[in-house]
Amino acid sequence: MARCVYCNQKKAKRYCPALHGEICAVCCGTYRVDRINCTQNCVYLEQGKEFWALRLDEDFKFLISNFLKKEYSDNMKGVIVNFLGNFLAIVYWMIKENENVKNSDLISFFEKLHEEFRAIIVPHLHQINLNLQRYVGPMVDRLKKAQGMYPDVEIDKFLEKWFKYIVVFVNRQKENRSLAIALIVFCEKYIGLKDLESFKWQLDPKKQGSIILQ
Repeated sequence: MARCVYCNQKKAKRYCPALHGEICAVCCGTYRVDRINCTQNCVYLEQGKEFWALRLDEDFKFLISNFLKKEYSDNMKGVIVNFLGNFLAIVYWMIKENENVKNSDLISFFEKLHEEFRAIIVPHLHQINLNLQRYVGPMVDRLKKAQGMYPDVEIDKFLEKWFKYIVVFVNRQKENRSLAIALIVFCEKYIGLKDLESFKWQLDPKKQGSIILQ
């Protein structure tokens, strides 16, 4: 059996269309998208998405539940749930347009977004992905409009808390696209966003719906 075309150590058991050769399962799972420029027609990439989607569903749902339970009082939960639904709907659309976005890309995006609402300027720790940079402005505008509907929500504090929980989630994952997959699954299952064309930037936030945690 041939050796892995990537590490040249382990036995290769699957064909990698991006590397045009046989690759071992370890390198495929560890370096896909992150270091290997995977093609969209790769069967292992699709299988990986399905496997992680099932596993990440409960993990991310638990994160959202903790976020709401520990960070907000009961009288604020209804407002925050609606605001969070609007926020995630925009993030969902961005991810769907950038399906290979990595955990580090989303972390830098959320950090940059938080930076836009902070009263005190702090050093930016992560270099933002240029493909995501163009979404920062529209996202800021969108959140400001949503805040008009939910005046009790402090966006600065919301984003600060959100960023903290997202970093913890990512640090527990091994797959470099786990956050993007988790967000897509959560939005499609609990917010009802499945059709990309049904959501546009200009839509009224009221039409996006609320999160339903079953």
